[in-house]
Amino acid sequence: MRILFDFLICPMPWFVKRFLMNKILGFKLHKSAYIGLSIVNSSFLRMNKNSRIGHLNIFRNMKLVDIENNAIIGNLNWISGEASNHILKKNSNTASLSIGTHTAITNRHYLDCSGGFNIGTYSTFAGVYSTLLSHSIDIDESVQKMKAIEIGDYCFISSNCIFIGGSSIPNYSIVGAGSVIRNKFTESYFLYSGNPAKPIKNISTESLYFKRSAGFVN
Repeated sequence: MRILFDFLICPMPWFVKRFLMNKILGFKLHKSAYIGLSIVNSSFLRMNKNSRIGHLNIFRNMKLVDIENNAIIGNLNWISGEASNHILKKNSNTASLSIGTHTAITNRHYLDCSGGFNIGTYSTFAGVYSTLLSHSIDIDESVQKMKAIEIGDYCFISSNCIFIGGSSIPNYSIVGAGSVIRNKFTESYFLYSGNPAKPIKNISTESLYFKRSAGFVN
């Protein structure tokens, strides 16, 4: 029944859709927030001031989606949490997405948020075709396990990157196109690139991208 409701309200005018989502689903959608023609199948959704979800996004099996002020999700993204019966019992199926203030997730990305995905403030998940893989099969135990993926503040993620569960990128970092992030990195002001990704070079602390007071760079 829930998925049918999600499809039925999708084409409705935004003011009607926001009212139904808040009243029937218990979401917390600010009056200045906006959702386009997208399916949001989540147990809870919070959208703060001027946050936006564009068109033709699919949210599937999510438990929590939390979008801060002026944060943006573009178009044609697939965002999912794996069904809980596929996850090892000792792991909780977080299925959560948290997006910080003035952060943008652009277009045509695949985000597996089963283990949780947190991206900080003033960051850009840029380009196209990047992938998060927060759950995978444990060969020894023959079960699926998951780990959170973390991206810090003022980060820039280029096109076609892959993030493996348990990986993280610190504040003030750049990830080069086509990189595979497998580890927890801790040093800020670095370009990380390659397969597997590694620190390539320092980036100036004076770079204007790291000093922005507004979000998405046009």
